[in-house]
Amino acid sequence: MTVMTDYDTARIQISINTVKAASVTLAGADPTNAVGGLIGDVVEQLEDIMNTLTNLELSWVGSASSEAAEFTQSWQQATDALFGSTADPSLGIFPRLVSGLLGAVANYSASEDYVVKAFTPFSAAGSGGGGGSTQSVVNSDPSQPVTAITETY
Repeated sequence: MTVMTDYDTARIQISINTVKAASVTLAGADPTNAVGGLIGDVVEQLEDIMNTLTNLELSWVGSASSEAAEFTQSWQQATDALFGSTADPSLGIFPRLVSGLLGAVANYSASEDYVVKAFTPFSAAGSGGGGGSTQSVVNSDPSQPVTAITETY
């Protein structure tokens, strides 16, 4: 891993629209639906698999029956960890990831708005013609340092 030594050259560029588009692609555009988009598609397919496995459990006999039940239980735990349960989809890692992406979009957007609002008046004030004059100060006495503030009133 390369470690930066000159942080003045570091640049972080975030495309808010790209991050938001990625979160919408993953979770869908409906904020009231915790599992939509691509994640919703995967969840639906996994539910179909689980329903099929559950129906197959009835046909297993002997040790195969207990192995099938163990497999179904571990499968359910794995899918719940990834996508959450039907009762609470927000418990899964993917819905949390999407929530984090949407939170980042909101934070970056709010930060950008704040910076624009903070520097717009500063920029407008600094771009004026100004009425002051500039004058060079010559230091004739080396024992008296000249500071950056050399205005006389």
